[in-house]
Amino acid sequence: MIKAEQRFDEYAYRVSDEYLSDSVTTLEEGQWVTFNASGELVVADGTVKAFLAIGSKRPGRDQVSGVPVKKIPFLHGAFRLATDQFDPTGTYTAVITPLKVMAGGILTPWASATDSADKLVAYAKGAPVDGMLKIFSA
Repeated sequence: MIKAEQRFDEYAYRVSDEYLSDSVTTLEEGQWVTFNASGELVVADGTVKAFLAIGSKRPGRDQVSGVPVKKIPFLHGAFRLATDQFDPTGTYTAVITPLKVMAGGILTPWASATDSADKLVAYAKGAPVDGMLKIFSA
């Protein structure tokens, strides 16, 4: 989920013309997506470039099932928002914690000693508050 009142994405491109793979069973706003070998969007696993999904395929807010054209929008560019799609076991105590995408399309802390720079996707503004992590795009 993305917390609407903390969202600012005026300078990010909202890309909405890409197809969501039929293999995706659930997708939450705030998860990260990438392209599979067929050029369709799938939930990111952290191995390649990923983008923040702003659409959903979850019960009660499913924007994909039952429609003939299955597309999901995502952000590309500068944004700020709060999301609940992060690793709850991660440590986000620094004022600016670098983040990468992990399996399941969620955020986790990026480690400069072990992760390559191309894995860095966002920064957290400190620890989560009320289950939401405030982030800035990298």
